Amino acid sequence: MKKEQLTVTVKIFGGLEMGSPLQGLDPMKGFPLELPKGSRLKKVAGILGVELQTHTMILVNGVRVGQRQKLEAGDVIVFYRPVSGG
Repeated sequence: MKKEQLTVTVKIFGGLEMGSPLQGLDPMKGFPLELPKGSRLKKVAGILGVELQTHTMILVNGVRVGQRQKLEAGDVIVFYRPVSGG
């Protein structure tokens, strides 16, 4: 029996998309990703090759969350590395 799936939309900003399947895609549109039901954000980062560091911001549906956040169908996930400079 096949495990139930869910689909989320992933958006990556701040250079985190380098080397991921999202490189070259419009980050505002994002990328649909199908996952097993019960998946957590850490799994998404692993699939996409996104290195999660202490300063990496992760949003699900506009709310900042941790990498152990459990995902639901239709969630919009944003990985963002704050950029600063002068």
